[in-house]
Amino acid sequence: MATQVRAVQTEAQRKEQLRARAIDATLDADRRLVGERAAVLFRWLFLIVLGVLNNVAPGRPNEAQIEVDIILGAWTVVNVVVNVLLVRGYKPGKQFSLSTMTLDIFFAAGLVYLSNGFSSPFFLALFLAVITNAVRFGAIASVVSALVVAFIYLFVGGSFTPSNFVVDPNATIGKVFLFVVVALATAYMTRELERERRQAVERAAQADTLRELSADMVTGTDIKDVFKVLVGNAVQMTSSQRGRLILSSQEGFEEVANASRDGSVPPPEGEPFDQALLGVVSHSGEATFADDHKGLTIPIASSDGVTALLYLSKSDAQFSNQDLFTVDALSGSSAVPLANALRYHRSSLEAITDSLTGLANVRELRRRLDVAFARPDRSTTPLSLLLIDFDHFKSVNDELGHQHGDLVLQLGARIVKAASRSQDLVARYGGDELALMVADVNGIGAQRLAYRIVDSVHAAAVATTPGQHLTFSIGVATYPDDALTAQELIAAADQAL
Repeated sequence: MATQVRAVQTEAQRKEQLRARAIDATLDADRRLVGERAAVLFRWLFLIVLGVLNNVAPGRPNEAQIEVDIILGAWTVVNVVVNVLLVRGYKPGKQFSLSTMTLDIFFAAGLVYLSNGFSSPFFLALFLAVITNAVRFGAIASVVSALVVAFIYLFVGGSFTPSNFVVDPNATIGKVFLFVVVALATAYMTRELERERRQAVERAAQADTLRELSADMVTGTDIKDVFKVLVGNAVQMTSSQRGRLILSSQEGFEEVANASRDGSVPPPEGEPFDQALLGVVSHSGEATFADDHKGLTIPIASSDGVTALLYLSKSDAQFSNQDLFTVDALSGSSAVPLANALRYHRSSLEAITDSLTGLANVRELRRRLDVAFARPDRSTTPLSLLLIDFDHFKSVNDELGHQHGDLVLQLGARIVKAASRSQDLVARYGGDELALMVADVNGIGAQRLAYRIVDSVHAAAVATTPGQHLTFSIGVATYPDDALTAQELIAAADQAL
């Protein structure tokens, strides 16, 4: 029966949503502010032009001239108030913008109504509302406002049945159509400017994210946490469905971390990857798209060369050049911290690892035993230790040399490692001795494990001296049956050899 996994919002997703909302709020506020500033400038321009038309142009009736001057004066007062507020740093909200838009339409409609309707030159004032609304509210709102302005123009210009409309309907319809064209053109230019502004804001936000990421990677002490931070941020910043971080070395490629978009269902471990593609990217040092731009592989290089590869994938969209720019910046900022983390990790491993066999050294074995015996539930859980001796190993070195003896040690270590569980600790205890620390296994289970190791070494038939094969002698001791402390457990296992 399939199990349904409920998606849980991760901390990275929450930050991404908050960042997106902050960007949208910033852009909306900037658009309104720019719209109001543009409206102030256009008002001054229109007020000057309309004032000249009303008072300098010949043929204007005196009674209409006075009424138009009154409207222009009131409009001027409104513009002065708005101008003063903006100069003082006022941030206009939606209600403020709607109010100024309504006043612009009201004053412009009054001018048209008082000055010969469709024949009025003051219909130009209506374009002020159309243009500034496109800047304030975007494309859809600008078209709606253009249609509203056109309706008002038809109504105040002649109550839908003017004689001028009957005489020359094409000219009137052309003016109405012009309102819509101006609205669309202004909205398009505003949208392009807003798109550039959004990209600039997003790049600034991404730069902040990259700085935070670098700080997290620099201060991270656990290499696995560093890997998770890197691949998780890459997935979130590009809206990828999957992300995998793969280390590159002379031995080949190794996946060390992965992440999914929602964070609820991790990608399967051990899933094969395109070795050829990784080889090409690692050799060239250049990012590569794959699978019709639904896959993106990015090298992470430092002074040591390409140290890791970041593979991202989408199933519902394609990667864009902007995604490539984002991840390229991410890889560039994380290359040095990642290389430093890897060096620290390797040096830490060297301090607890036997260089010949690759197993833990005796120092790490003793530390892990001390930690195990310090557990609060130690009294209720068994702990077994197996000491494994290479039989007749001295004769191997004497007859075939130390180089062959080292090879026998390495092969024997692999056999023991393969027979143990992933949670068990295999260590090199001495020159020709290995130790196997087995948690939560009693004496009977430890004896069975010892027999399994003996059977494995017999089956491997590792040649030692001429006519002889490698064999093991194994001593087994278990807490609490044979010992009560770590030192007593080691001594009991050694005594059992």
